[in-house]
Amino acid sequence: MDFDLPFIYNRSRINRVRPSVRLSFARYRSQPIYDTMREWANWNPRTPALSLSHLAEILRLEVNKTEGMNGGDVFDAYNDRRHQAIADYCLQDVVVTRATYYRLTQPDVDPPTLP
Repeated sequence: MDFDLPFIYNRSRINRVRPSVRLSFARYRSQPIYDTMREWANWNPRTPALSLSHLAEILRLEVNKTEGMNGGDVFDAYNDRRHQAIADYCLQDVVVTRATYYRLTQPDVDPPTLP
């Protein structure tokens, strides 16, 4: 809610690409955007920010997002042409986010496995 989607929207504007979906960034809602960090904090603005990796650890999810790269490394990896490392990092980020979403919305259901 506070970084990824606004960043993508602004990059779309800069690159003159019309977003295919118009999203509402209204607060205190879980539709159409489900912000795992906001939901975990019950939308309390005084709750300290928590990294996705830390939340996954708290929820005892058996996924590891921090191995090898973090978001701050992506620019350098791109400049070094380490595109596969970036793709692997992004895929793992999606896996962790998905597992976190399932745990918060359907705690008794394991997320379906990815192909």
